[in-house]
Amino acid sequence: MEVHSITVHTRSTVWRGARDTVTKKRYEASTEWEEKCQEAAYMVTVHIDPSIQLKLTKGQSNDGFLMLSRLQGICQTTRNTEFIRLFKEFFTLNFSQFKTISKFLARMKGLE
Repeated sequence: MEVHSITVHTRSTVWRGARDTVTKKRYEASTEWEEKCQEAAYMVTVHIDPSIQLKLTKGQSNDGFLMLSRLQGICQTTRNTEFIRLFKEFFTLNFSQFKTISKFLARMKGLE
């Protein structure tokens, strides 16, 4: 008497196979994303001023997305910094720097 083995595909084995395929694709996509981030970081690093490079952590230097996020934060002038600069400029204005009173007043009005 011969016994034949029969493979039964239950829902769980089909699901497991599909899940493994999805996991593999996600891993490949993740790996590809990391490689592209590293490539972007290299391309950006070449053009960044060394004084700004010092403000980046090692993790930010190796990841293009993190680097660009940090650079955006570094390069944006904050409202407080801008306010202090304008406030200082307003109080250091001197009438003798301008040829006419109208130019002096226009500059003062522009700083308000």
